Amino acid sequence: TSDAIQNGPISSLYPIKVLIQNVLFLGNKAKISLGEVANWIYDPNFHEKFSLLVTNVDIKDNVSATTGALNLVDIPQAVFNKISAEQNCGAIVSFSKAIKQTDVAVLMNSEMSSNNILPRDDGVIEGNWAKFYLWNNTFAKNSYGCTGYSSEEDTARSLISLVRNVSSVALIMSARNSFDSNQHFRDGAIFKCTFCDFYDENSLYFNNHASGYGGVGLFEKTTLEINNSIFYSNMASDKGAVLDLEQGSKLKGTKLYLSLNGAVNSRPLEEIKQFLPTDNFQDVKTNEMSQFQALLTKLDTLFPFNIGDAISHTGDYSNPAQRQTPDSPAGVTKKGGVFYVNNLSSFDLDDSILEYNYALHSSVLTLLSAAGFESSISNSRIEHNFSIQENDSTGILLCQITEATLSITDSTIQENISVNMSSGIFVSFGTLRMIRSTIQKQGVNATYSPELNSSDNKPINGGPPVSITSNESIGSLIYAYHSAIIELDDSKLLEGQSSFYGGAIYGNRAAAIKLKATTVKNTHATRGAGLMCESVREIKLEDCTFDSNISNTGSHVYTTETIDITILRTTFSNGALGSALSLHSGENVTMDDVSISNNLLDAKNSNKRYENLNLEADLDHFKSLVSTALVGGGLLIENTSNIVIENSLFENLVAREAGAIGINNSEVKSEYSL
Repeated sequence: TSDAIQNGPISSLYPIKVLIQNVLFLGNKAKISLGEVANWIYDPNFHEKFSLLVTNVDIKDNVSATTGALNLVDIPQAVFNKISAEQNCGAIVSFSKAIKQTDVAVLMNSEMSSNNILPRDDGVIEGNWAKFYLWNNTFAKNSYGCTGYSSEEDTARSLISLVRNVSSVALIMSARNSFDSNQHFRDGAIFKCTFCDFYDENSLYFNNHASGYGGVGLFEKTTLEINNSIFYSNMASDKGAVLDLEQGSKLKGTKLYLSLNGAVNSRPLEEIKQFLPTDNFQDVKTNEMSQFQALLTKLDTLFPFNIGDAISHTGDYSNPAQRQTPDSPAGVTKKGGVFYVNNLSSFDLDDSILEYNYALHSSVLTLLSAAGFESSISNSRIEHNFSIQENDSTGILLCQITEATLSITDSTIQENISVNMSSGIFVSFGTLRMIRSTIQKQGVNATYSPELNSSDNKPINGGPPVSITSNESIGSLIYAYHSAIIELDDSKLLEGQSSFYGGAIYGNRAAAIKLKATTVKNTHATRGAGLMCESVREIKLEDCTFDSNISNTGSHVYTTETIDITILRTTFSNGALGSALSLHSGENVTMDDVSISNNLLDAKNSNKRYENLNLEADLDHFKSLVSTALVGGGLLIENTSNIVIENSLFENLVAREAGAIGINNSEVKSEYSL
């Protein structure tokens, strides 16, 4: 214990090897501080000879104004094992100025808890090491910044910060770590990395919070690979409740479980563990982790010291510092309830589960990328996510991308709720590709009600504590806007519910909507239950099935001011009374080998069918069901320049006028057969 004004109890220049073992550092108060516990400034001329091992050490109730409890400068090899750092004020371990690609730091089997790092401190772990390994550690209830700090304070660091310098290759290898209830007053509650390679597996991120961006981490110009990890109940008040990827960062994620992100959970981790998956989250044996294991086995050679047993001690642990903690987070993340991907960044997500995440906008993903960048989701399940902004929420995925592509393959998106607009995928500019994937059971009147525990009135599954209901919606499964391109192949759009337009897909000023071998079934809307498009340049449907889609008119397809419509080898059946396809103010319509049949359902009661109709007796009722005149029971085309209909079947349809086809102010270019 020391009251040193400057360097603390240990200060050493030019050591060759250092062992700190079985030591308690308690209540040290270095106020100017190059490190209140230990400070080494090492001469780079002796660089290759130096080794440091710190093991079985407790660091508690120490106060530092700037640099860390362990402040290390130009240390090429350092291992920290079985470190307990608790209730310290100021940075814990500070690394800096590593200068060679062989520089290695290891933190393993340690616990960092309830430490308060002030802005302009160096964080819990900070530096620019070539390789930094985190193994089997716990970081809990640490905070960076406190009440009263403004946005002008230093935001360059986080609990764990690495910045690659010109000569090093910054690599973070993380495995079997637990990050619980850490907070940051700005961005990146745990990680803040620039120009790094980041790898993580088998880690748990729970209840971490950043007041700005990146509830877990903010990554710039960084390549990330994350496998078999759990992200539960993390939050950023602004964007990216889990990760904020910026400036060309790229994420590859496999077997991730992402749930309840977007707001911090009030239940402790021990109560939540029962809801977390275990069976499918096993070790991923990669080359990188094998190298790490090999490094650990070499520690005895690297540090020829006899590592002792853990120490035991008693004492007064009252903290001498006047620490404050950040304000408790309130509300939910604004955009990106899981990921916020921006500025030349991208991601690939595979074999993962994303559920019960929420945000004001885009409860799973906000993707703002650029031309030529492609992101993907495959073999994943996205369900029960909530966008809750009442006047302008944009569904579970906001892909506001300029000529970039999001591909979704072999995945299911279902039972997500948006209070307003699309509950599904909102695409502006860029391209959405779906292959062998399903979007289903979403839209207006969709409701989530939590099952509450009688003892504490909290949700049993840890989900949102309040009921959430979708109100007005447009394009409840897919909303394509402003030059977007939608391409679906061998996919399904099922049970979409829109209070206005497009129970499955709504397109407005989109570039193209192309469906191939895709099923659209059991959708509902006021107009265009299957597909509703306004001012879309191109619609192409090939080998598709539209079945049991119900709206007042254009049950399967409704378009206006669409330039080119091509429908090939596609079936439309079991729509509501009124035109099955209602096409208005276009230029070119081509239909070949198309079947339209059985448009006989009641738009207000889809269980009621009209067979063997008595038109005189039922006409008034028909008028009350259909918002437009009953013209063209199968197909209505108006104000269209060129129409080609060939090799098609119109069967068992009804209308007041033109039971099969109604054509008005348009020009037919070829014979059509009935």
